[in-house]
Amino acid sequence: MRFRFSADEIPETAASVSALGITWVFVYILGLGSFPLLSWDEGIYAYIAEHGVRHGQWIVPTGLWHGRVGPFLQKPPLGFWIQEATIIGFDHSIVAVRLPSAIGVLGIAIATYGFVRTEWDEVTGILAGFCFLITPHVFAGQNAGRSAAIDIPFVFFGTLFVYLSWRALHGQERLLLPASVAISLAILTKGFAAGIYAVILLPVVLLHWRQLSNRTTVYGLLISFICIVPWPVYMYVKFGQEFLQQIFFSQVLGRVSDAGYTAQNGIFEFMNYPYFKLLPIALDPFIYILPQAVLLGLYRRYQQGQHSLKFYFLVWWATSVPLFFALTGNHDHYLLPMYPATAVLSACLLKRALGGDYLAYGSLILGVIGISLFSYRVPGFIISMVDIGFEVRELETIVLGGTVPSGIGYLAAIAGSIVGVLLIAHIDVTRSMISKYGIQKQRLLGVVFLLLILPGLAAPTPVVSPGAGPDAQWDSQQKLHALALNDRADRDHEVTLQQNLTQTEPLYPFAFYAEPDITVATPAEIQSQYALIITSDRSELTRPYQIQLQTTNRNHANLTLVRFTDQP
Repeated sequence: MRFRFSADEIPETAASVSALGITWVFVYILGLGSFPLLSWDEGIYAYIAEHGVRHGQWIVPTGLWHGRVGPFLQKPPLGFWIQEATIIGFDHSIVAVRLPSAIGVLGIAIATYGFVRTEWDEVTGILAGFCFLITPHVFAGQNAGRSAAIDIPFVFFGTLFVYLSWRALHGQERLLLPASVAISLAILTKGFAAGIYAVILLPVVLLHWRQLSNRTTVYGLLISFICIVPWPVYMYVKFGQEFLQQIFFSQVLGRVSDAGYTAQNGIFEFMNYPYFKLLPIALDPFIYILPQAVLLGLYRRYQQGQHSLKFYFLVWWATSVPLFFALTGNHDHYLLPMYPATAVLSACLLKRALGGDYLAYGSLILGVIGISLFSYRVPGFIISMVDIGFEVRELETIVLGGTVPSGIGYLAAIAGSIVGVLLIAHIDVTRSMISKYGIQKQRLLGVVFLLLILPGLAAPTPVVSPGAGPDAQWDSQQKLHALALNDRADRDHEVTLQQNLTQTEPLYPFAFYAEPDITVATPAEIQSQYALIITSDRSELTRPYQIQLQTTNRNHANLTLVRFTDQP
């Protein structure tokens, strides 16, 4: 994307980017390494990255998978390469493997700010970036901004692709080349999942397809071919049909056909996941103003005779993602690509209210009423009485592993926002006072106001397995066992995981934390000095041992870390 700034605009832009940066540090960086790795999916990805750095395994992602340490063929390598780079730069730590997601969130926020600033204005841009950063699913969700998963880097590349393609199809043809790079990186991060960005961009391409009939498009396709094709060709040559089975038939067709995980309780029988029931959790408070934002935006454009397609495109973007995955998806993090669009739509409504649009201000009041009646963050008066197939708290833990500000603090931030808009845009006295300040001071006041209400809307949170119950305890227990091992064994040692244990339980966090190398064997075949086994299977051990640590878990295996005494 190409942005032009005059000398007068640079301080204004610096203030906006600084506000986004402060928000990001507060919500996404504070405490980033203070909570254990989740077994699914960040434990899997973190160990693949750690194993790659330790063993120089760069081309073939390799980790603990299906009861063995071996090739992980379900995802392309770029997400792991990024994590490997941060491990090299920041050492072997939880922060290092989570940092790519956190940085990706900041990248999306700044890219959204820049795009909206160019297409709309400065105020809408900063509001859009801020709204994205405080979206609950983004800062408190599993596989999201405080996770060692690869989904946020994927969304970052995909979002860049959409913004660059939009600009390229509206007069900046040369941006097709960086757009090609962006979608190539998205594909190299999550493979066929990048198809959602083809769905998002489809109406724009259909309307402007003639803009693609040029040499730059050919160069862009060539760039994508060069970036994308070598790795899967190498993998197919090395692994043959097994590679196709894992990366396409299992990851794509298997999930579409409900061969994998399903949460049930979808609104319709064909749905493998209750996406529409999750949206009030994932998008609170924006879910309560988005309908008004869309309707008012469409009405104002009709009233003013505007024919710009960008607002209609945002509506398509925000709705096509959940509709597409309602048919094909089975995980909550598939919704992540929609949040830049919902942030911009919300920002457009807020900007209209700040500009004195009484219908926009009324829309915000209607949103506050909706929050008061339905929001799980209040808690709402009505939603707890509605049978939606889940308890509200259970529904929350499906999509959010973290906690979000709620109660009085949340209501105070919402009320403060409404009062602030009223004072700025609709009260003559304060409006007259503010107008006496220069534009830069007005922007600074706006930034200060956003930061003041921030703690009531979003805050740093541990992201744990749903419910903070036995599954979260299991994640913590793996860390305990690994730390106990690290206190006793050098990095040059090996630790063996019982084969049956690795086949039935997710031990990925343990594999990441453990400094000794990981091997897998049956109890009778263990050759290393240390082993992690199922407590009830200790009788199968054929060598003398000492117990180093035992843990129990009602939903998972009881674990015992042992040291064999027949080795010095």
